[in-house]
Amino acid sequence: MKRIIALSVILGSLGSISAQAAEPSEPIRNIVLQETAIRNSLWYGSSSAAGLAFKPYGLFNTLSFDYDGEFGEYRKLGAGKSSSDISVGTSGAAYIGKFLTTGGFSFKNIFEKDALYNVLMYELEDNMPYYPIDDKSSGWNKQEYLLNAGLSSPILWDMVSFGIKVDYTTKVGAKQLDPRGETYKYGIIVTPSVAVRLGRSLIGLSGTYSNGFERGTVSNNNHWIDPKVWQHRGLGESTQNKVGGNDGMKTHIYNTQRFGGALQYSLSESLFIEASFEHRTTMGKENPKLPKRLGSIKENDINVDAAWLFGKDNSNKLSFNASCSLTDGIEYVQKLNTTAYQQEWMVLSENNMSTFTGVNAHLTYDHLFGASDPRGYDWKVGGEAKFEMFGQSYLAPASTSNAMRLYAGALADKHFKMKKSSLLVGIHAGYALGLGEGYKCLSAKAYPAPIAMMNEQSDWLNASYVKAGGRVDWTITSGSKVNWVLGGKVSYIGALELNKSRILCSATFGILF
Repeated sequence: MKRIIALSVILGSLGSISAQAAEPSEPIRNIVLQETAIRNSLWYGSSSAAGLAFKPYGLFNTLSFDYDGEFGEYRKLGAGKSSSDISVGTSGAAYIGKFLTTGGFSFKNIFEKDALYNVLMYELEDNMPYYPIDDKSSGWNKQEYLLNAGLSSPILWDMVSFGIKVDYTTKVGAKQLDPRGETYKYGIIVTPSVAVRLGRSLIGLSGTYSNGFERGTVSNNNHWIDPKVWQHRGLGESTQNKVGGNDGMKTHIYNTQRFGGALQYSLSESLFIEASFEHRTTMGKENPKLPKRLGSIKENDINVDAAWLFGKDNSNKLSFNASCSLTDGIEYVQKLNTTAYQQEWMVLSENNMSTFTGVNAHLTYDHLFGASDPRGYDWKVGGEAKFEMFGQSYLAPASTSNAMRLYAGALADKHFKMKKSSLLVGIHAGYALGLGEGYKCLSAKAYPAPIAMMNEQSDWLNASYVKAGGRVDWTITSGSKVNWVLGGKVSYIGALELNKSRILCSATFGILF
């Protein structure tokens, strides 16, 4: 691990040296200026690396050490009452020759306490119901390794650029109490792209392919007690199982494939629109030696992003995002076929038993006072509005869960500029109004634990809440070409009707070089 981190830092440094040889501009060594450069780069965050060749968001190299913590009862499904994350990461953007390179690496160590329901999944997903659950809270120890890289070609014939992005993740986790789960998960995403300049317009096209895999095993340290487990199918529907023995729960395997594409359009470096589509399939199976299908999902996602920079020195920015997700949950009727030479589970039929629908819309606006100052803006003020809807249904017995929420918030950041340092202080606040109908189960044979799990998920998705917090980031300028950053953030979320809350906090020590 130390070698990987060291190599990442060295590569970032080499990229910075090459960039200085190819580009006259110096890397950005101020948090406020980095955030502003990313804000003003409309192609940043898009799926296209090719578009960055026409308007890069500035050169930078960072190394950071971070802490993130969450504490409280108001939590998403499968999360612990408390969580502490310690991470180290490096990221940067630099020119190597005439090619723009971006990328980063991070390692995170996660400690969760009092997590409930999750037996062997790294994390539970709202629209992927085929996993085992239990009713005993336990700690989880997790590790994440994230690596991403992007490459943008030079602008060819004064109009065309090609690019590619690669993202790779590896995640491992271990549940600390019986039934003990161990999981290994990886994923890789490859996104090639092309961008063409036509007059004042820039048009882009990108494609995406992703492959993912997760393997989870479960065991007991205390062989005298068989803890209860349930194989969940959706909205509380489940079958009871056990851990251990020849007829106990076996290793679970999940294979995921994704493919999609996106179109991008920008006008005069002030207007940007991206529309994307993605199809995902995930198949869950039990027992690699004699695979039996647990269930599968087929998901279709549509996403639209838009941003508009306007005013003197791009002092105003309006952003909009909307997404729609439609997912089918498929169950299988199977029969064990035994012959003299082999055994296999034969699929007799497959049936769409559940559906998941998600719709989200997010509008943000911010204004920079003093946007023309080369040291960074003086003030930033902004607001946001958000709509969230998530619905689930199960065919037989007919059960439903509907969540809907409206959110409005505001922020204000003040930038204090001193001779050898700068200080950014910010506050934010917001309110969410829950409007959903909640969870309704019509099954007469449902087990208590899966029902309790779905009720908690419904509470999480539907609750009204208030949110407030602040941030501090201090950039210290040294005599060398290395600056230092100390920062911290804290947010409070209070779910009014549930009498539950959550505190989110973070601290960072960074090096900008």
